[in-house]
Amino acid sequence: MMKKNKKILIIQNADPLSFVRTGRFYNFFKYHKYDTRFLGWERLKRISKDIYKDTSIQYLMKDSSRSFLFIYYIKWSFLLFFYLLKNRKKYDYFLVINFETAISAYLASKFCKIDFIYDIWDDFDLRYKLPTFLKKIIYTIDSKIKRAALTTIHVDTSRVRKNDTKYIVIENSPIDIFTKPFTLPKRKEYFVVSGLLTKERGDNEIISFIKSNPSIKFHFYISNTALLNKKLLQTIQSLKNIQLFGYLPQSEFLKKIKDCSGIFCLHNPSLDIFKANSPNKLFDGMMLGIPIIVNKNNPIGDFVEKHKIGVTVNYTHDASWDIITSVTFKKNIDTYGNNGRKLYEKKYNFLKNAEKILPFIQ
Repeated sequence: MMKKNKKILIIQNADPLSFVRTGRFYNFFKYHKYDTRFLGWERLKRISKDIYKDTSIQYLMKDSSRSFLFIYYIKWSFLLFFYLLKNRKKYDYFLVINFETAISAYLASKFCKIDFIYDIWDDFDLRYKLPTFLKKIIYTIDSKIKRAALTTIHVDTSRVRKNDTKYIVIENSPIDIFTKPFTLPKRKEYFVVSGLLTKERGDNEIISFIKSNPSIKFHFYISNTALLNKKLLQTIQSLKNIQLFGYLPQSEFLKKIKDCSGIFCLHNPSLDIFKANSPNKLFDGMMLGIPIIVNKNNPIGDFVEKHKIGVTVNYTHDASWDIITSVTFKKNIDTYGNNGRKLYEKKYNFLKNAEKILPFIQ
């Protein structure tokens, strides 16, 4: 009799199909022959479901409001709690993403057996500006969730906290798109800006730099321009040295940018959540062998400087940014790329790192 594949349900309080890390876990589980499904909250329709033709996606909620987001979080957790109680026997394991989802799995586990893995992208008490007493309550609940989980997954060692008693680290690194031995591509003179672009992620600073360098080309990859500040979008569309692209599947996006001169990765250093941040773009650049441009005085900047995989600038656009257009940068561009690629191959291939999960689900 043929042995049935074990079933895993990936749960996220958003559209799971719209997030790169979630897709990487799906591909990992699929590679290891697990029957993997999705459960989510459809806030924004950002990508084609055709990418995941061989699985199913179910939504508990299909509405949202930024003005009443906290109320919607409560509604999500409430609906998910009862869904888990009703459907727990259909799955062997659950991968729950972030606190808003994990709390339902934890509460449901008090009434029945639920084997869940807790993947933490951002700590809830650090993500939002909340009163101190509320942060302490959330931290205490989060500690209990971590102890109840089969294991906790962090995206970086800098995210590990005092309440972590059992955890593994799986960075936000991509699955390798190269099937043949890697060689650096011939560089084209353009820089990449991708993902969310907000004031906390250096939008004004990057635009200021672009305006100061009209002869340099920039490729913007923004999956949903509706999320951009309207004035910012108008500015991007008006600048002749910016080419704006819409959503692309991760693999296509990476192939598109592999010959660029560098990728920007800026985060406001005054915000707690960015003091322990491990962004996709850092590891995307390493895998592709392209330089990373980050701001100084944070763990990411220290990492880039230590391994010589790019350059660091001040968060505010000033004279420190001249390094990007300097002869020194052009001279070292392939060195940065090779250093990043070697580091990726040695430590950060997602499929290899995710194997840390297997002892918990076999």
